Formats: sequence, structure tokens, C-alpha cells
Amino acid sequence: MEQEIFYTVAEQVVVNSKNCNASSFIVGLNGAQGSGKTTVSRILQQILQQDFKLRTVVLSLDDFYKTKAARQQMADMIHPLFITRGVPGSHDVSLLISAINRLKSHYPTKIPIFSKAIDDRLPESEWPTVNGKVDIVILEGWCVGAKPQTAAELIEAINSLEAKEDSEAIWRTCSNNVLAIGYQKLFGLLDMLIMLKVTDFSLVHQHRLQQEEELARKTNHPAMNKSEIARFVAHYQRLTEAILKEMPARADLVLEVDAAHSYTLRD
Repeated sequence: MEQEIFYTVAEQVVVNSKNCNASSFIVGLNGAQGSGKTTVSRILQQILQQDFKLRTVVLSLDDFYKTKAARQQMADMIHPLFITRGVPGSHDVSLLISAINRLKSHYPTKIPIFSKAIDDRLPESEWPTVNGKVDIVILEGWCVGAKPQTAAELIEAINSLEAKEDSEAIWRTCSNNVLAIGYQKLFGLLDMLIMLKVTDFSLVHQHRLQQEEELARKTNHPAMNKSEIARFVAHYQRLTEAILKEMPARADLVLEVDAAHSYTLRD
């Protein structure tokens, strides 16, 4: 059943790409942590390439995090919470925009790789290069397509992390300001927006715990415990809840995700 859903989504991507008449069609795939963005994007890539003969490249927003040194500099100069990757401001948006534009122009494009195990980018010598014409680019990420909040919405803390560690709203305001400028330029490159919509934010903690356990198995690095994960996902709560509230009405396609990672295509 889900394979049929993914095939329907791929068909819609193909239809929209033909109507767009772009050199490369850029698809944004939004979804909260653990919603299955990587899995879904790879399934779509396989369908588009095998069944529709469209060369498809998947870019992960996570691979375009700023280096640990750059985030440390932001933490020292702006606010300590910027050392933690994730929120707008922790990504190298200029590098990502450049990569997408190079792919659209069919230029050789090096794609960075970010290692969550070491919390830093791998050396550029280890980055893969995409050569030749690309028909479809899928950009997947938790805040892909997000819109900034109003100044009034930023005033009240929404969790203990914000209340205790960002009591003056410096961190969340700066992140919001960056989202309103550079990130909107990035999202302006999207030709289509697909959303993986979890039922509510409580699932993010559950899904992130599963991700952490899987990462630990693959890398032999110790996993974060539940309290550490709770603090980590608290960084994302504000924007994730805002996205869940407003994005479904404007996304081109919405796939609802339940606790068991089953997907339903919303009418």
C-alpha cells in the first residue's frame, strides 16, 4: 500500500516537473526529526530513476551544517545554544544555494558530508562529486520550507530550555532572523514542497530515540539517553510546532506519519 503512495507522489513530481520546464526540478521534503525523510527521499529517488528515467539527486540539509568550529564561534559571539546543530543559523546556507545552482547549471558539484558521530563535516577530499545533467533534486530537511515567526510569537518561552537558557530570547530571535533572510532565499529555489506530517511533537522524541539507537549501532558511539534527547529535541520544538500548524495548508503534498512510521497521503 505504501509503495503505491510513494509511486503516486513520484508521479506528481513528474507532472509538476514537466509543467515547470526547469533545467532541474527542485523538490523540498519537509519532516520533523525521525519522520522518515531519508527513507522516503531514497524511495522517491529510486522510483524516479528506475520507472521514469529521471536522474535524481538527494541533498540532505543535515550535510550542510556549519563546521563545529563555525558553530563554536557563533556560540561565543551570539549565544551558547548555537553550538548545537539544527536550528536555522547552524547551516551553511550559502554553500547549499551554491550547490543547488551548480546542479541546475549542470556543473560538477561537490556535495559535503556531515558526520553526526563526530558532530562535524568530513574533509572536502571525501565529498562526492555529481557530474552531468540532473533532472530532479530532492532537498530533505526538518525545516525545509519553514517560514519565520512574528516578533510577538518569540516573546514567550515554549519549553524549559528556552526559559532557562534563552530567557532574553536572544538565541531564538537570532535564529528566526536568519530564517527570514538567507533561508527564504534558499527555499525560494524550491519548485515543489512535500511535507511528512507527524501527528504531534511528542512523536519527535520517540523517533529521535530510535534514530539515536540506530546511529549508536552503526558507529559504536554511545547513544544519548532519554533526558539528553529531550534536551536536544527541545531546540527544535518551537519551529517544528509552527511548521505542523501552518505548512499543511500550503504544501503541495502532505504525507501523514503515525507512530509506526506508516504513511497516508492526505486528500
